[in-house]
Amino acid sequence: LLSSFSATSAPLLDSSSTVELTAENFNGIVDGSSAVLVAFVAPWCGHSRALAPVYDRVAAHFDHVLGEKASSKVIVARCDATRVPD
Repeated sequence: LLSSFSATSAPLLDSSSTVELTAENFNGIVDGSSAVLVAFVAPWCGHSRALAPVYDRVAAHFDHVLGEKASSKVIVARCDATRVPD
């Protein structure tokens, strides 16, 4: 079971509408100026992988519905919790 799971190469939140949070940009993006939906994920986590397509659809939906103004109103972001400390 573990070998088949670890062989899964599906990316976590690969939508171009999804913002990748890092230690360097986290505070600047999650600063209270916009609504931010953050998925704190781990590459090895089955739940993170299962929810990735849902977050991608949410990000794409906001971009489609709100157009270019989407990024200033709602940000859908991903944070790899194994790489970003605290």
